[in-house]
Amino acid sequence: MQGQLAVAYGALIHQMWSGKHSVVVPRELKSLIGKFEPRFNGYNQQDSQELLAFLLDGLHEDLNLITNKPYIEEKDADGRPDSVVADEAWEAYQQRNDSIIVDNMHGQLKSTVVCPECSKVSIKFDPFCFLSVPLPSTERSTRSRENKVQISECFDLFTREEELGEHDLWYCPQCKEHRQASKKLDLWKLPDTLIVHLKRFQYTRWFREKLDFPVEFPVRGFDLTDRVLEKSGQQYVYDLIAISDHSGGLGGGHYTAIGLNKGKWYNFNDSYASDLGDLPDVKSSRQAYMLFYQRRGTNGYNSPRKCNGNGPATNGTPPSNGATGEAASTNGAMDVGTSADM
Repeated sequence: MQGQLAVAYGALIHQMWSGKHSVVVPRELKSLIGKFEPRFNGYNQQDSQELLAFLLDGLHEDLNLITNKPYIEEKDADGRPDSVVADEAWEAYQQRNDSIIVDNMHGQLKSTVVCPECSKVSIKFDPFCFLSVPLPSTERSTRSRENKVQISECFDLFTREEELGEHDLWYCPQCKEHRQASKKLDLWKLPDTLIVHLKRFQYTRWFREKLDFPVEFPVRGFDLTDRVLEKSGQQYVYDLIAISDHSGGLGGGHYTAIGLNKGKWYNFNDSYASDLGDLPDVKSSRQAYMLFYQRRGTNGYNSPRKCNGNGPATNGTPPSNGATGEAASTNGAMDVGTSADM
């Protein structure tokens, strides 16, 4: 995108925070996104998670300090300690991806696949930007829509071992055959800014539905430390900073957002913003679709870094203008969660 998306997003953020406008319409940014991704053209309802994924990926590519991405051969774990394999995978990822988006919003998952025939175990460590957690729809189908789902249940399902479907077979390098293997995901390390995507929309070969039962989640003190496998002594405790809400069903609906700004909660609904006062320590919502959390002890901002042209950048003094300074201002604004309502 040659920096166009980063420039347009940065201009929008500066306009929003200039203090000169009560309402800002992001026409230029929307038009640019539609230019690069035609499905976002027009005014049909789109999925906010898909839009945000496109936006963050585009910003990452525009701000990526690696100009010449090296070819890196994937290595098998071969029984080596998880910590060694995970560090190796993360270093390899950073050799091709070095941006403020990665610094603040990318974490790492451990994937374990086991062959049902020869018991071959394959372990890989992959980066992520969103934690898309399932809702316990099957277990809830015969229960009242008033029953709350705890977000801990969603994380339990996310990390539960499952058998791959018959149309999603895994190629076993030992058997030299495709197998219906078992797979398990675990959290290896989490980012400072954590986006939890509640998978309310379900699509199968036979039906489509939106799961609109209430999900209960922490506003303050969301402690995921015990769920993280990397044992480096770090604490993974998060506080909520924003929510992307969806009301309505599959045929049509409306997106709004709740965001924390300077210690106060606001509701953003198209051109209207209203003060919500304080939120309870735990919130229950039928509309919550994406949850944005900030890790305690961080502010979602890493100082701009100097780029040597090819390798990972080092901390440095921000320039008076240019892409690096723009990246810093863009990411700082994202902490407020104002972009979640797009």
